[in-house]
Amino acid sequence: MHLTDDEKKKIRASYALIKPEADRVSELFYPDLFNRAPKLRKLFPDDMREQGMRFMAAIAFIIENLDDEAELNRRLDLLADGHAPFKLLPMDYREMQEALIDSIAEALKSKFTDDVQLAWRSAFDQICNEMIKRSGTELAT
Repeated sequence: MHLTDDEKKKIRASYALIKPEADRVSELFYPDLFNRAPKLRKLFPDDMREQGMRFMAAIAFIIENLDDEAELNRRLDLLADGHAPFKLLPMDYREMQEALIDSIAEALKSKFTDDVQLAWRSAFDQICNEMIKRSGTELAT
């Protein structure tokens, strides 16, 4: 992932603020995602607690390894393999990205400044592009 040092700093600092309430972030994320893309709901279990913990663990792993390209690529390969059976479209990944950005914004409130948003968006744009590429679907333009 190609982020500037300043973007990494903003992501790490803002993540440190939301990490203690990771459960709340996942509780914000999934309803938002399912409102945006109702067809995705059927891909998830009724009880979302474990899924929320796995999701936030994946986010934590990415944040902790922003400087380790090999580890990030390894995790993205695993995530892409895990998502492959669902045949997600590029639009589905973008809906996930927007729901996640909105959830982080809600959790951070006034601390979600324009530059913090741009840093997170840069990271998630790259992650989504990689997931789409690895899934074999074309990039959405």
